[in-house]
Amino acid sequence: METIEQAQNRLESLSMDGRNGFFRGVLWANHWISIYDELPSSSKVVNAKSDELAYEFSAYYDKVNETWRIYPSAKKIQVAEWRPIERF
Repeated sequence: METIEQAQNRLESLSMDGRNGFFRGVLWANHWISIYDELPSSSKVVNAKSDELAYEFSAYYDKVNETWRIYPSAKKIQVAEWRPIERF
């Protein structure tokens, strides 16, 4: 997963006032990770998006069966992107 420093370096090159800390923070907080780039490190619940559904949902990656499942129903689903659930 991308660190805060890596995200800052990547976002500073954007044309919409890349030096604005708030703008960079919003972009980083809304960053989705493609399943082709990275999978969650454990079977923890994450936010997910699918090409099949028009909304975000909670899901987890079942490493044993290599499938994504909706939480808490455990129904299989195709996931396109995911991001960790931040806890403050």
